[in-house]
Amino acid sequence: PGGGALASIAGDSRFVWLWEAHTGKLLRKLTNPANGHAVRAVAFLPNGAHVAGLHDWHSASVWEAATGRLVSVLRSE
Repeated sequence: PGGGALASIAGDSRFVWLWEAHTGKLLRKLTNPANGHAVRAVAFLPNGAHVAGLHDWHSASVWEAATGRLVSVLRSE
């Protein structure tokens, strides 16, 4: 959002990494609450204040980008 940060995952990652876009410095590592299930996609929400990760167990997690605090876990039925 605004070019200040990037979010990434890698392979069967159980983490989401947030990076400072201009320097490449790691800002924080977000822990996946999905107990062994990989994060398959990640994106900033339109407000830029939150990051969403989609898991391979039919759910999504939402973290606060500034703090890394897990805000919500959304599960499909």
